[in-house]
Amino acid sequence: MTVDAVVLAGALNKPPLESVSGERLEALISVAGRPMVQWVIDAIEASKSVDRIVVVGPSEELKQRVRGDNVVFVDSGDSILENVKRGTKHVRSSRRTLVATSDIPLLTGEAVDDFVDRCKDDSVQVFYSIVRREAIERAYSGISRTYVTIKDGTFTGGNLMLLDSDIFDRYGEVIDRAIALRKKPVEMCRLLGLRCIIKYLFRSLSVADIERRVERMLSLRGRGIVSDFPGVGIDVDKPEDYHRIQEILGVRA
Repeated sequence: MTVDAVVLAGALNKPPLESVSGERLEALISVAGRPMVQWVIDAIEASKSVDRIVVVGPSEELKQRVRGDNVVFVDSGDSILENVKRGTKHVRSSRRTLVATSDIPLLTGEAVDDFVDRCKDDSVQVFYSIVRREAIERAYSGISRTYVTIKDGTFTGGNLMLLDSDIFDRYGEVIDRAIALRKKPVEMCRLLGLRCIIKYLFRSLSVADIERRVERMLSLRGRGIVSDFPGVGIDVDKPEDYHRIQEILGVRA
């Protein structure tokens, strides 16, 4: 399966990362001699699964610093949801679109291909990546993540999604609702229901349980894809992680 990709690169550089770089945009923070978003674009271009890349952010500013053989720049809006919408409007006719953040410089082409290859179920509208704690700690010591332990293991959220390109036409209201609740854990717990909460507390909640509950709540089929590639789950959000990733990519470069 070949898809187009949307890379979200509109976030402003704010504390705590502001302490390591004076760049206006987070995506343009230099990591091992390249803008952070450049590492992501290079990884996606190295994959066999992606045709065109749509970079969403301040286009004139990004064009001056970012290169790519098949990259289109689109100006960003006021929210993540708006930026994903703008990006998907500029993809070609592929049924599905890969969405990536611009702050995952340890991403590789192999990781992209592995994720896209696992997303083959035509009945699913949204695939989202998750990464096992063991995979990250085995590959990169000294990088801390936020993890959640459930029945299937201990995971951190990944930074790749694959979604139906027309998802906003069919499920726009549902997605708006989910994003509105993303920072309201009490309301989110109420939506999940008492059974899921109890299962979580007793470590018996599974990825499949969450998927089934979300489908009942939102009439939208999602699936968690476990990636064995740690770079999918390591975003640069703290100075200590920035310095550690600088070391890793300095050796790779």
